[in-house]
Amino acid sequence: MALAIEKGFRQRKPVQVWCDSRLAISSTKNPGNHKASKHIEIKYLFTRDLVTEGRLVVEYCPTASMLAHILTKALPTKQYTLLRNKIEVKGLLTAMYTEWEC
Repeated sequence: MALAIEKGFRQRKPVQVWCDSRLAISSTKNPGNHKASKHIEIKYLFTRDLVTEGRLVVEYCPTASMLAHILTKALPTKQYTLLRNKIEVKGLLTAMYTEWEC
């Protein structure tokens, strides 16, 4: 974000981040020391500061619906197909493998 600001871009609305950990979301929304997060160093509390400043919004997304998992995890076929269809890759694959005539 610092580079964008340096280049003259301004943030008009908060960046939205989806997270599947309710504990992580809670720790960003409730400033202060938490027993579960006492091992986290100060430099990693940057996310909490951004939420407090209103520059970042962290929302819950169930693990089964997390679109990023299609790129980061080995998924069962059913879940892979569901997520693939949500990001509309199926149409792209069909177009890629369709025979074309010149």
